[in-house]
Amino acid sequence: MTGSTRSQLVSSGQEVDYRASHAAPGYAATYAKTYETGFYRCQWETIERPLIERLLWARAEAGAESVLDFACGTGRVTEVAVPLFRTVIGVDVAPEMLAAARARCPTARFVETDITREGFPERVDVVTAFRFLLNAGPTLRREALTACRRILNRPDGVLLANVHVNRRSPLGAAYRVRNAVSRCVTANMLSLRETRRILLETGFVLEEVHYYSVLPRLGWWFPRWCEALMEPAERLGRRFRWAAERAQCFLVVARAR
Repeated sequence: MTGSTRSQLVSSGQEVDYRASHAAPGYAATYAKTYETGFYRCQWETIERPLIERLLWARAEAGAESVLDFACGTGRVTEVAVPLFRTVIGVDVAPEMLAAARARCPTARFVETDITREGFPERVDVVTAFRFLLNAGPTLRREALTACRRILNRPDGVLLANVHVNRRSPLGAAYRVRNAVSRCVTANMLSLRETRRILLETGFVLEEVHYYSVLPRLGWWFPRWCEALMEPAERLGRRFRWAAERAQCFLVVARAR
């Protein structure tokens, strides 16, 4: 299962252990395949990677020298950071994920650790956290953001994080219906308002919001149509705010207080 299809809650109301799900044997290979073809590959190459690169470059230009990629997985975001910063660290709890990340980014440093439980001795200028806020349950999300805030240099340390199912998007609307019909949380989503509240509660101030992926994800259907229409849809979002605010994803830049 990929991120948004894995429920953070089961019908009994108990949170699923997101740490264990990503450390499962063979999951790293399954996760990597998600970005080899179709919507996710096109989204990453066309929209997401250029956006992350631009925002990280801005931090480097402002004087940031170090970045920690939290829950780095197979190292997609770590790889973007490597040419821009003197110190690049990836942390994850999953050995297989880290093995894939090391192969992708041999010059970065990777640490198998759970910073929510073990802490982290170093301080950095930037923390990135992608495909995490949505997937983690409320308790783990709060613990993770609190840990990220602790390791950020202040007053200029910033967090870059994304939400890959916006509650206001067409996919978010479909998920709300799905959850209502099943009478339990089978798919996760977050709104910007909810994300801002979570950030404030864990010691961050929201500074920037970047909506992206205006074209709705249609599962594995119509991959060529997705590739052809993704960039025109983004141009629509850049022109009309109402379209941007209903994009499937958004990325936030938040400063540690």
